[in-house]
Amino acid sequence: MQAILMPYFYFDLVIGDEFKNQGGMILENNEIAFEKAESLADELSTARPELRSRGCAIRVTYDNRELYRTPLDPVPVWVKARRRAERSSTG
Repeated sequence: MQAILMPYFYFDLVIGDEFKNQGGMILENNEIAFEKAESLADELSTARPELRSRGCAIRVTYDNRELYRTPLDPVPVWVKARRRAERSSTG
């Protein structure tokens, strides 16, 4: 029986040119990692309001490559829906 390898994604808080590690986790695929990044951005926006309106973001990396970035500033629901639609049509 062959083992299924699941990717380990890293999440960074981006403040200007700094990347502050927020941890990592094994997830099934990119889509789930992107959703986790959006959730983390929402949580940090609430927990650390001083980071809002400063261009801060959460980025997702895998294998030392940036795959996704989402801002800490609240993202309108219609933008989130469009992002998901774009990702599903390219993947």
